Amino acid sequence: MTLRMPNNPEHPSRVRGISSKEGWKDGFGPEWKGGYKKCDRYKQQMATLFQQQAHKEFTSMLGKFLEDPPPELMQKLASAMSNQQMSA
Repeated sequence: MTLRMPNNPEHPSRVRGISSKEGWKDGFGPEWKGGYKKCDRYKQQMATLFQQQAHKEFTSMLGKFLEDPPPELMQKLASAMSNQQMSA
């Protein structure tokens, strides 16, 4: 037994029997609820991942800086502290 398909092509981005003004949520029903926001969830997950990576990198960079600060910074800090003690 062979099946014959109609000659008209399907339109995969459309829902039959639903107005073109309706969105995906209304067209596909409750069993697909949540699936139409996939891009938004993905973007939020990526933003969270980038924030976590930036926090790790900043914490690492700050730790290295505090372990071995540049000598010119230490001189400026010492100078500022001595000036503050003299004015007090």
